[in-house]
Amino acid sequence: MMPNERPICKSSIVKVCYHAFMGLYRFRKLHPLLNKYPVLVKLVEQCRQRIIEVELKRSDMPSAATPPAMALSFAGGLDTFVTVLAAFCQEDFVRGHVHDSRGAVFSHLLRVTFPQIEDTSHALAEQVAQVNIPVIRLVEAAVYAPQWARHIEGS
Repeated sequence: MMPNERPICKSSIVKVCYHAFMGLYRFRKLHPLLNKYPVLVKLVEQCRQRIIEVELKRSDMPSAATPPAMALSFAGGLDTFVTVLAAFCQEDFVRGHVHDSRGAVFSHLLRVTFPQIEDTSHALAEQVAQVNIPVIRLVEAAVYAPQWARHIEGS
């Protein structure tokens, strides 16, 4: 430890994890403490995956993971996009005022997924074929979450 460096405390870890969900992980830029302590990146990713997993299994009633799911500013890449879209295939996207309905949460999760460097149009086409998402639903998703339009167009 450097002379003017303070040791990390438990409350700092909690604050970093909270802020990672609330936007400091936005646009895939990491909070300085996440760069300094890589174990926190794994922790935040595990929390994010668990929140999405619980929300995907929910019924029409909100779950304990609903508020954290709505707080996510980054839900993941291609895998999350296809998984949420497949689970949400029969419902309309929710626009405007966001509340805690199943449709609103799933719409939010789609909106906060972003293609990663390793996500390709070919990979999207393969995953979509495996879960049988209709082409019209992909077009709707491209309009709703335009960050996926190039990948959907290429698939």
